[in-house]
Amino acid sequence: MRYLNSFLYIIIVVSAVGFLSANAAAQSNDQRYPTPVTRSEIRGRIDARPIGDARLTQHFYVFDGEQGDIFVNIVAENFTGDIDIFVQDGLRPLSKIVFYADYQNNETGRVLYLRKSERLLLRVQGRTPNDDPASYVIKFAGSFLAVNAEDFPNAPELPIITRSEPVRSARQAREETSAETLRTETAPSRVERAEAESRPAVPERKEETAVVRKEETPARKDETPAAPRRETATPRAPEREAARSAAPRARMLKLVIEFTDGSRIERPMTEISRFSVEGETLVVLPKGGPVRRYSMATVNRVSIE
Repeated sequence: MRYLNSFLYIIIVVSAVGFLSANAAAQSNDQRYPTPVTRSEIRGRIDARPIGDARLTQHFYVFDGEQGDIFVNIVAENFTGDIDIFVQDGLRPLSKIVFYADYQNNETGRVLYLRKSERLLLRVQGRTPNDDPASYVIKFAGSFLAVNAEDFPNAPELPIITRSEPVRSARQAREETSAETLRTETAPSRVERAEAESRPAVPERKEETAVVRKEETPARKDETPAAPRRETATPRAPEREAARSAAPRARMLKLVIEFTDGSRIERPMTEISRFSVEGETLVVLPKGGPVRRYSMATVNRVSIE
């Protein structure tokens, strides 16, 4: 008989531990689908976040209360944050309890008075200040009413997204976008290529040199041959063209931008208002056009030629 009682005691303890573990695991972080409180005690756990992650962990619970006083007792360990209780309809706040992880265990209590039956929402929001997990135990008494878990829908399962391609950083995406924009600007458009192909070929124009022949008439016997007239040498048209072409022309300066992928952009300086380097960006301001920005990571050389 004694062994039977011991065996039954072990079964009861194991069942209680399993029930508490299942209750602690049911922690919803979605306000639309809070965890229903089916008994007068809640046990929760908040794990430590990675270094640099300053977000707070949130757990939501729902329960009912009748008219009268509801007694709430809270014991928290290694927990920094707050516990709020709202009326679910309209989220009207009823109580706010703040905790700091200064002591090993923090215990406090609240008394809530309800004028009528209400459905209440409890939010646990906080984090652990170190690498150890935080825990809390919340007990209810008085006009507290447990709810039926079957009356509340479960939160939908989120789809699992897998990536077949490596994740690109924001800088790589900007560089690829800049390179694509440059290729689009430098490459001739489809309309320009079609017009160039449909334009008829114009034959080269050759300059014709007019040869003036002088008619020679025989001099008469009674006439004295006139003295040869000295003519001023005037350059012919081809000679004038050659002289003009030999004259030095004004040099046309242009802005040249070479990129790491081998492409380049050339713009006459008469079309450029100004250009400068701002941080890691090359800014080109054309005259009467939109501002062009290029990442310096994709620029190999900038010069005026």
